[in-house]
Amino acid sequence: EAEIEILSRETKGFLGIGSTLAKVRVTEKMTPEKMGAAYLSDLLKAMGVQDFHIETVPGVDSVQYIVVSPEDMGFAIGYHGDALDAISTVVALAVSKAAGSYVKAIVDINGYREKRVAVLKEYAVKAAQKASETGYVTVANPMKPYERMIIHSTVQEFADVVSWSEGEEPRRRVII
Repeated sequence: EAEIEILSRETKGFLGIGSTLAKVRVTEKMTPEKMGAAYLSDLLKAMGVQDFHIETVPGVDSVQYIVVSPEDMGFAIGYHGDALDAISTVVALAVSKAAGSYVKAIVDINGYREKRVAVLKEYAVKAAQKASETGYVTVANPMKPYERMIIHSTVQEFADVVSWSEGEEPRRRVII
């Protein structure tokens, strides 16, 4: 995990007099994943975040960066994760450039994405139960594609309820 460059070799000298030690330069190899973590760290520091830890979870063609911080990170998450998605996009560009091919990078801050999925599933279950019991149609607020997918997959668990999407991006919404 390091590159070693020999700058000068050891010399023995005469009877130990005039001997010198070898000089080497050791450089840590920057994998695309490490490059992305360093880039994300610099970005968070530039945003004014002082105390945080980044965990890297590499995948096949993706890498996930989990940021944990005791600080309030709401500004870095944004409304429904808009700022977080922008940060993920910028980090993905940096990782992809380092890798030489497209690598999907997902940034999560303080478990926001997991919490958002739980909220969306809960909303979908309530709306599907209401539709099943009363026939009431629920029109959700506009959502991002992956959020709509969560709603659709949750609604599929109900045999007598259907869901579909209507509208054009960015105002596309789910109907249950």
